[in-house]
Amino acid sequence: MGVLNNESQHGYRLVDFIERNAILDDDGHKPRLILARLRKTHKAEWYRRTNGQMEQFAVGHTAEVAANHYADIPALRPLHEQAVADGFRDALDAALAPRIILPEAEARPPAPDPLIYKEKTNTGTDAPFTRHFYVFEPPRPLEEIDADLKACTDRIKAMIEGLSA
Repeated sequence: MGVLNNESQHGYRLVDFIERNAILDDDGHKPRLILARLRKTHKAEWYRRTNGQMEQFAVGHTAEVAANHYADIPALRPLHEQAVADGFRDALDAALAPRIILPEAEARPPAPDPLIYKEKTNTGTDAPFTRHFYVFEPPRPLEEIDADLKACTDRIKAMIEGLSA
C-alpha cells in the first residue's frame, strides 16, 4: 500500500503541502494519507454520484475490477443494496405489466393464404414401432458379467505391470 508522505516521483513532498496549507485531521494532528484509501474514497464518492450504476461507475476500469475493488466498500453497502432492489423492482414491474390486447387484434383472422406444403403434411396416425417390433432380451447371468469384468481387470493389471517392468 502506498503511503504519501515521502517524496513523489516529481520531487514534490506531500508533507510540505500539508504543512504549507495547515491541514489537520479531526484530532488536530497532521494526517497520514494512504494512497489506497484516497482512491477508494474517490471511487466511493463516484459510486454515490452514479447511484451504483456499474456502467457509469466503472470509468477507467472493467466492470469486474470496479465491482471487486471499489464497489464492495462497507460504507457503500446501503447504496448498493438499494441499487439492486431498484433493479429487481424495475425487472418485476416490466414482467408483471399488464398486456392489453385490443379486441380487433385478438379476433383478427390468420394471415391470408398461409404457405402449406401438402406433400409434407402428415395425415393419419404414427405407427408405434417399439410396441410392434421390440423383443425383450433378458440380461446375461450375473456370474458371466462378473467373469468378463475380472478378465478385463486382469488384462489391465498385466498391461500396468508391463509398463513398470
